[in-house]
Amino acid sequence: MLLDYGEIMYNLLLLLFKLNILVYIKCFGTKKLRCVIYNLAEEKVNRWEEKYLSMVYWYFDFNGRTISKASINLAISKFQGTKHINTL
Repeated sequence: MLLDYGEIMYNLLLLLFKLNILVYIKCFGTKKLRCVIYNLAEEKVNRWEEKYLSMVYWYFDFNGRTISKASINLAISKFQGTKHINTL
């Protein structure tokens, strides 16, 4: 029912991602869309004792000469209630 409205609860986030699924994110440097591949996720706690979902993705990077496999870590802070999926 939540997915019908494009919403998700924190404790259900892992249901959105399957191993090797393509995910589009906005690149921090260029602000352009980047296609990454979901690898794994686990809940962690930061130094302020706040929980968050740590997710690891990989992608192919090109430095002008060679193509290599690179990884990126993304995090979603624990939240109460529901949030729109596209805002995460």
